[in-house]
This record gives sequence, structure tokens and C-alpha cells, in this order.
Amino acid sequence: TKISHYMVPDVPMVFFILLSFVFIWFIYKKGDTKFYILAGLFAGIATATKFGGQLLFLPLFLAHIFSGLEKKHSVKNILFSHKLILSVVFFFGAFLAGCPYAVLDFPKFWNDFKWQSQHLLQAGHYGSSTAQPAWLFYIRHGLAENVGKFLQFFVYGGVLYGLIRRRKKDLILIVFPLVLFLLIGSWKSMAARYLLPLIPFLCLVAALFVDVILSRLKAFSERYVSDSRIYERMNKVLICAVVMILLVPNVLKTTRFNYLLTREDTRTVAKNWINNNLPSGSSLALESYGPPLSREDYSLIRRHTLGNVHLDWLAQRKVEYVIVSDIMYARFTRYP
Repeated sequence: TKISHYMVPDVPMVFFILLSFVFIWFIYKKGDTKFYILAGLFAGIATATKFGGQLLFLPLFLAHIFSGLEKKHSVKNILFSHKLILSVVFFFGAFLAGCPYAVLDFPKFWNDFKWQSQHLLQAGHYGSSTAQPAWLFYIRHGLAENVGKFLQFFVYGGVLYGLIRRRKKDLILIVFPLVLFLLIGSWKSMAARYLLPLIPFLCLVAALFVDVILSRLKAFSERYVSDSRIYERMNKVLICAVVMILLVPNVLKTTRFNYLLTREDTRTVAKNWINNNLPSGSSLALESYGPPLSREDYSLIRRHTLGNVHLDWLAQRKVEYVIVSDIMYARFTRYP
């Protein structure tokens, strides 16, 4: 919900990933050529929006193989299917239509791609790179941040249950988030929002596991509760209780965040307080996400972060006031 309020490409990317996956599912269930085209098309648009959609070839290929085996096609026909080639063609066509400068200015595109790769794989960024593995951070914090404190445990259960059961439809659903999690978990840079493309899939996995548990409880109740009316009431109460436990924390979190957005921005509050209380011409040091102050009113020194600026450095420049932002320092205090 928080990311949806920001003008970043992550949310439309996830939308196109899910749209592509709908047609991947139809590839497995029906196998029509149009579903290959649409799956490749929307995967390409997702990748042009923000890298991530390219890994959809994993569930697409699985869906294609499982569909072909069930229809008793030969291995040659499965591997060299014209439908599969069409999905690849439409993937690259959609990607280039959405990101034409990948070709028109390839040197710039490639240099930026290499910089971003180095940033994620080796350098990391302030407050989001530590000695602990990224995958451990996501297990400890990332899933709880994205799906909820309680629902995350059903995600773990759903993934394990799906891998053990090894049903075709479970593998098609799990392969994309599992491989993407392993990839993201190998990066030096880490942030809870990086898991966003996985979350809808993990919610479906969790829902499947919840359904399995409820089915087992239903069977248990049928065996020991003879009165059908009592059994039906117990079943409804149980389902409502599970849904409430899983969803209420997220609903409260979303409501609180949306309420805060209706309040005056704290940066504006800080700006007004500074203008009313600090003498004009004072020397101030600020970091990113601080109040929008004017150089006409104050002598300003701006740094990306003041967390790695020595106090002696500030003293030598006769800085009178230092203004820090919790968006910067909470990177350490929130996930110590």
C-alpha cells in the first residue's frame, strides 16, 4: 500500500507480471497460441517497466512442458514449439516498444545496467548493506513487512508443502517467487520493497496452505461433531477467525499509514518551526529527506547522509544546527 502512493515503477511492474502469469496459467490449462503471445507480451512490458518480468520464462516454460506432456506431445515438438518461439518474439517486441533506447542508445543502456548490477551485487547503498546475507534479512524482516507478521508463516508452510507435494500447478506457481527470492537474496543491497514482485505469488501460496489446514480441520470436525448445524457454525467461526488473524494487522497498518498521509507533512512542520525559531542566516547542515529550506534564508550544507560525516568536519565549517531525518537513521534503528 505504501509503495502504491509513490510514483515509482514497482507497482505497474507487478501488475503486468500478474497479468502475464494469468495467461501462463491458461497456457497450462488450455495451451492456445494466443495465451503464449499474451504471456510474452505482458512479460515484456513488465520488464520494460522495471526489470523482473524476464524471469517469467520459468513458469511459462514449466506450463508449456506440463501441457505438452499431458497432451502426449513428443519432446522435439515441446522444445521446438512455434508457440514458445512466438512468446519469446512478443516478449522482446514488447520490451523494445516500452524501452526503445535499449537499442537506440545501447552503450548508455549497457553502462547503466552494469552500474545498477554492481550497485545491487557488490556496493549496496547506505543503510541497506550489512555483513549478514540478504536472504536472512528477508526471512527475518522482509516477508513480515510485505505480507504480515502472521501470514508469513503460512507462506513458509505453503512453499514447503508445494515442494513436497510437487503437483504441476503448485510448481508453476512457486518457481517464479522462489528463484527470484534466491536471486534477490544474493544481492549486497537489500530493502523490503525488493520483494514486491514476489508478494502476490506468496499470498497465493499462503492461501493454498490456509485452505489445506482448514480442509484438515473440517475433516476432523466432521468426524467428531455429529450435529451438522453445530459443525457448520464451528466451520464459519473458524474461517472468520483465521481471516481476521491474518488480515487485521495489515488492515490496521494500512489505515494508520493512510491516516498519516492526511496530516501535515513533518518536513513542512519542521520547516515552519525553523523559520519561526532560527535566526536568518544561521548555518545549517541537512541530509536527504529533510525540510525544504531556502538558501536565501540560511547558509545550508547538504549531504546525502550526516551519519558518516564527522562532527569535527561540521565544527570546522561553523555549522550551528544539524537537521537529521528518520528516513535515513531509521535504516539502522528499524532493522539493527
